[in-house]
Amino acid sequence: MIRIIIDTDVEEEVIKRRKHHMKLCKEKISRRPSFCNILAMTLKNWIMIRRNLLMLYFMFLAPAFLCILDCIAVGQEPRDISLAFMNYESNCSAFDGDVCQPNKLGCHFLQSVKRTANFTINQMDDMDAAVKLAKNGDVKGLITIPQNFSTSFLKRVLDRSMFSKFTFFFGIDDAESIRKDEKLNVSIDMSDPIWAGFLKNYIVQSLIRFQENLAVLCKRSYNIELDFSIMDQINSTIGENVINYNEFITCAAIMLPIYFLAVAKTADAFIEEKSQGLLERSLVAGVLPVEIIVSFIVSHFFSVLIQVS
Repeated sequence: MIRIIIDTDVEEEVIKRRKHHMKLCKEKISRRPSFCNILAMTLKNWIMIRRNLLMLYFMFLAPAFLCILDCIAVGQEPRDISLAFMNYESNCSAFDGDVCQPNKLGCHFLQSVKRTANFTINQMDDMDAAVKLAKNGDVKGLITIPQNFSTSFLKRVLDRSMFSKFTFFFGIDDAESIRKDEKLNVSIDMSDPIWAGFLKNYIVQSLIRFQENLAVLCKRSYNIELDFSIMDQINSTIGENVINYNEFITCAAIMLPIYFLAVAKTADAFIEEKSQGLLERSLVAGVLPVEIIVSFIVSHFFSVLIQVS
């Protein structure tokens, strides 16, 4: 009889404790987040961050360092682009670039290409070897000058009397049989669209420089007004003529490390609190999970603001 009464008292005490625990849980769930708790947790997070100064310096300096590396490595114009040059018209051995030589326009064009600092010229004597280099990717482009390029070009742009004087002065035989369609042949590597865009731009710049320089040299050498240009300089309506590709990469270079550092630092803070037992202590003390998450968001939000600024 006494044992039954004791067991009943124990069961009633257990039920009473369970009801009290359920009541506390309901009150905790229904309780709204406290600003004081969020502020206290935020200050605690800042104290934890300040204790690890190396990580703090890394968080603040890493975006700037990565941005500098990206600006150095990305967005620069390519240099020393290998280009094969096959000239059937002349080997340019006795060519003087300071004198107008209408019978060696291919050499004038080669000189304009060489003055473009982005190219490295490989003058070839064998067409098969030049084509093989281009197909193997050893050179990014192949420019071929036909045998009668100068005569054909001047036959198109000069009138008949001026063209007759030109052929007589330079001793060109059978000028009438030379066709007017002998033009430069440019072949470039189209496997990479970015490289192809740079190559087209540089070749067009070299062609414009060739036309301008040839007109100036011929006027100075022969006192003849020859305007070979087909268009004026490209003018910008908005912005600058020179494209700065760093503008397109800087924003991503800054935001990418900031995003990943914020995620990594938050995960590291959770792991550190879990290992030190601070997370369980906060929950036992009555801090809501929402308050913990909000405190982490607020503390790391200010870190991101400092990084961006």
